[in-house]
Amino acid sequence: MTAATGTGDLLRTLAPQVLGAVVRRYGHFSAAEDAVQEALLAAAVQWPAEGTPASPRGWLIAVAARKLT
Repeated sequence: MTAATGTGDLLRTLAPQVLGAVVRRYGHFSAAEDAVQEALLAAAVQWPAEGTPASPRGWLIAVAARKLT
């Protein structure tokens, strides 16, 4: 398994959890969904090059929150 494959699997697992957390925190499902998609794209580019953060779920939620605001 390559790093990109591992990252993709992790992102697929975390995506619904992150979306749920962002929707609960900020509401507005469609805006939250767009923000989470942007965070997932950022992770797909950044993580294979720089490594997966210690808390990938927290990283995704933080990035989605920034994209949302």
